[in-house]
Amino acid sequence: MKSDKTLETGSPRRNDDPPCDLLIVGASVRAAAGSARRAGWLAWGSDLFGDIDLRAIAKFHPLTGAYPESLREFLCSAPAAPWMYTGALENHPTLVDEVARVRPLWGNGGTALRAVRDPFRLCDRLRREGFRFPASRPANPGVPPRGWLSKLYRSAGGHGITTEATNSADLDLRYHQKQLVGTSYSAVFIADGKECELFGTTEQLVGLSWLYANPFAWCGNIGPAPLRPHVKHELQALGRCVAESFDLRGLFGVDCIVDAQERVWLLEVNPRYTASVEVLELALQRSVLRRHARVFSETLPQREKPRAGSQGTSVVGKAVLYAPNDLRVAAELLTSRTPAPYEIPDFADLPQPGQQIAKGAPMLTLFASATTAHECTAVLREKATRILQRRLNRTPE
Repeated sequence: MKSDKTLETGSPRRNDDPPCDLLIVGASVRAAAGSARRAGWLAWGSDLFGDIDLRAIAKFHPLTGAYPESLREFLCSAPAAPWMYTGALENHPTLVDEVARVRPLWGNGGTALRAVRDPFRLCDRLRREGFRFPASRPANPGVPPRGWLSKLYRSAGGHGITTEATNSADLDLRYHQKQLVGTSYSAVFIADGKECELFGTTEQLVGLSWLYANPFAWCGNIGPAPLRPHVKHELQALGRCVAESFDLRGLFGVDCIVDAQERVWLLEVNPRYTASVEVLELALQRSVLRRHARVFSETLPQREKPRAGSQGTSVVGKAVLYAPNDLRVAAELLTSRTPAPYEIPDFADLPQPGQQIAKGAPMLTLFASATTAHECTAVLREKATRILQRRLNRTPE
């Protein structure tokens, strides 16, 4: 890692470089860069994909080594500016702390990450406060009991969840959790140390076959989700408990299940900007990133904020389409223009022309708007079929 002074001051900006108000890093930062744009800021970003539409709205810095360690190089070489992270950098609290010591962090530090991402500490705290958390225990060798899942401690987006046997060598990496039946939701909160507000809730899309997702993989969100008042009230209380118990600040997400008795069960906490934030921003035509930033800084970049629409769309959906087989991206996939900040795109996370995508990897993100979640899902499904039929070519054997 470069010296603290180099990281603290940043490298001088070249004359041909755009200004930098915020640095964003993570596995995928396109959505967060869009939120920064709606806040009126100019972002620089680095992630695993470098998609075309990210490069259109932010200055992209390609990784030059292994992820996530090579993100240090970007954070060292970029101009002096605050930084934030997206998923799954919460699994690397040491890196977060290293950078946060020398560059202002708009997000939660390593101490909070280690605590809230520990399923047993989370379970113990929530149950003592009267909330529900599925039964969890350290992994044992072999197949989990019927009705139980094997999960990774360090994961995101449902990666690594399975009902298959756990090898003895992986016992320290996994735990078992009771599988629940119900509807999956993502709730987004913003906390400032005194109050914790529920910004919005979306229904999760998980393991859908028409998106070629693995059985437990996250593959999108639709919202805002209509919730009965008592469910919304319980979610608000749950978010407040999590924020106070683990000292969370700014934006954070909660993944939960609402069962047939309309009881809320928390599954995990994502202590950072989540993928459902942009769904809520586009549906509500409201930017939330400035509120997030004010939790950490009294002085924000002074740029004109784009105007939102006069009113929000009823329902917005985003769905991640995974590759059903090895694919090469066709050039005609990339004819989309850059949408306005509050415009709902047809699709996003656009890969490079000719890029090869392995079976099971994310290809691109589809968007839709409608009056109901059912209608929105139907539009997303039709788009998925059309994209696969017309805009992607199978890689020759």
